[in-house]
Amino acid sequence: QSRSINESVCKRLLLAASPLPCTFHRAFDIIENPLIGLETIISLGFVRILTSGQEETAVKGVKLINNLVKCSKERVSIMAGAGITEKNLEFILRETGVREFHASSRTPINVGGLEQGNRVAMGTSDADSSLLITNSDL
Repeated sequence: QSRSINESVCKRLLLAASPLPCTFHRAFDIIENPLIGLETIISLGFVRILTSGQEETAVKGVKLINNLVKCSKERVSIMAGAGITEKNLEFILRETGVREFHASSRTPINVGGLEQGNRVAMGTSDADSSLLITNSDL
């Protein structure tokens, strides 16, 4: 499998979405060369890149996210995402220089009993008896 940006598919998606602005989502986090990818995404016409800095979480990827912000020279917005919480948001903002971030703002609620006799996972863990819901207070 290629770990590069499929420019022809991106062009078709951008055309289909026009005139709406488009974000290049976390597929960015698996491309082989993020700085070449950055330039490709800019040239295609995306307005934003959602990234964890090619790491599991944005906290772990702050170094690359910061580099992307600098290299983008405000030609595209870099949005930090993945594992952002109220506890690490200030650190991410300070270390990266991003002006936008993506967070699910989820909180677990107990739905005990659903896991018994059910093969369908309803959350992040098959054994968990809770669901994650968006918490607007976060």
